[in-house]
Amino acid sequence: MSTFALLDERVVAEGAARLARDLADGSWRGRYASLLTLPELDVGYRLVVAELPPA
Repeated sequence: MSTFALLDERVVAEGAARLARDLADGSWRGRYASLLTLPELDVGYRLVVAELPPA
């Protein structure tokens, strides 16, 4: 995601490692289990597509 491309690589790596640990030990599920039962989740990302008129 382009948001991550703008961050320092070390920050992204540390965050990914922390997420991996939380997934492995079940702590993510303990905190966010309610999200797993939602039919959908809007986390704010949007894709904007535009077509420019011919020059």
